[in-house]
Amino acid sequence: MQTVYITQMSSDTPDLLREQVIELVLLHIMMPDIQGFDLLKQLREIKPDLKAIVITAFDDEDIAREAMERDAVDYVKKPLDLNYLRMQVKFNLNA
Repeated sequence: MQTVYITQMSSDTPDLLREQVIELVLLHIMMPDIQGFDLLKQLREIKPDLKAIVITAFDDEDIAREAMERDAVDYVKKPLDLNYLRMQVKFNLNA
């Protein structure tokens, strides 16, 4: 059984990661209180093997490159293809 956790503020995410078993995060690049890559760095300090799918509204090669350099398992642009996202989530949770 898989459990999904949602945080309203990205500042809540590190505590949640410490308290729960989390294998994968869906991480938006532009958040109100922190830049997504900065949050990913914080999360990886807690759990180095954490998998991340980066989501963005921007079609920007630099963001895609940075996501891959930071070992994101995928980079997904909005509008989201939900079938593709679902497939990536399943694949990465079973890998």
